[in-house]
Amino acid sequence: MLTLIFLCFLQGKGRMRSKVTWDLCWAWYRALPEVQQTRIARMGFGHILSVRPFHVDVPYLEALRERWEEDCKAFIMPWGHMIPTLEDVAYLTGLPVQGESVVGLERRDYYDDIVELLRPEFVAGRRRPIRSILLGSLSEAVGLRGRRRGPLESLHEFCTGVRGALDLGDRSEERSIRIFVSYLLGRLLFAMQSSQMNCKFVLLLRDLAQAGRYAWGAAMLGHLFSLLPSSSQRSQSTGGFTPFL
Repeated sequence: MLTLIFLCFLQGKGRMRSKVTWDLCWAWYRALPEVQQTRIARMGFGHILSVRPFHVDVPYLEALRERWEEDCKAFIMPWGHMIPTLEDVAYLTGLPVQGESVVGLERRDYYDDIVELLRPEFVAGRRRPIRSILLGSLSEAVGLRGRRRGPLESLHEFCTGVRGALDLGDRSEERSIRIFVSYLLGRLLFAMQSSQMNCKFVLLLRDLAQAGRYAWGAAMLGHLFSLLPSSSQRSQSTGGFTPFL
């Protein structure tokens, strides 16, 4: 959203790490069967998954977050306030900004829901109540745990490796899509500073045909806004879809 012209105004040394794993989401999506890609695109994620991942300038991001003013929800620049808008979200990400609110059903225990919508393996060995899902378990379930693009590895090489490693097993098409979209939500759009995601997001994927009715873009922006104050306190990592900035 903020162009490179603004870099001359932003000074700072990067200590922050983004929790976004865009490369893996992008490569994983392309390794899925075409019919699954089509269904995911119809859920509102087609455009953002068509954008080739790019390098996130961490020193720039840290300098930018230090200019965030929580009271007015804006970045304070020498020339005035700059406010990310829903129009920016729609234009840059293609995510829907109109529709139903992304508000999952709050439960004390999501054990039965995770067993039904994903599989028992995602709660095996964990003590109840289950309120969050381990994001690493999602990638591990399809043979991609620990997959990271190497510093000298091209995106094409990484994508080829992911395609070769992806193992969907005997899962139904619906479960394979839910696993991917859950990872997409937890590691890209609603990334947190932890390696877990609230299970309420999985409940939004119960009916995949209806998942496109949600305003994913508005929720992404709201989530990013909610994390900017905490990430401005010299933390070592930040959540939210930081490439949007």
